[in-house]
Amino acid sequence: MNSLFLAMILGILLGSVLVYVGATNSKELLNMLRFQDLRLMKTIVLGIGVAGFLLNISLFLGIIPDSSLSIKTMNLAVILGGIIFGFGFGYGGTCPGTCIAGSLSKYALFAVLGGLIGAITFSYVYPFLVDVGLYQDVFGGKSTLFPLTEKYPNVINWNIGGILMSTLMMVIAYMLPQELKNRSN
Repeated sequence: MNSLFLAMILGILLGSVLVYVGATNSKELLNMLRFQDLRLMKTIVLGIGVAGFLLNISLFLGIIPDSSLSIKTMNLAVILGGIIFGFGFGYGGTCPGTCIAGSLSKYALFAVLGGLIGAITFSYVYPFLVDVGLYQDVFGGKSTLFPLTEKYPNVINWNIGGILMSTLMMVIAYMLPQELKNRSN
């Protein structure tokens, strides 16, 4: 099967799932961030748990070669970008990963435009950011929490840690309530 065609089919399926679970709706995202409606959070935590479990099992069984992994470098710019992303996500209720699927809303449109403006601005200030040291490796640079491959260092040297962490995330997703009761009553 042509890889471009497969990517399009998978993209359509992912976009459909994002719309179905409410990840493209800024009100549902804000309700999740305010801990008022946890259905979307349950879906996200379950998805991360299942993906992590399948990845770790596939690596352990040799189904996926560890040479196919690409670990990104941790540096101060990534941490700063994460903080900016978190504020924008919480303020606007849109996530760049889901706003394309929900691009018919005005919030998603502003998020896409903001992302484009941010990318252009970043391309101009990148040399300055390198000069001031924002791209120096932190936390071991290319490292993982648990061992995935001998190629990258890990923080916790526990071979089955990734499988157990993924399983724990699936259990947490199952145990999370749909919504929290209003505690002010």
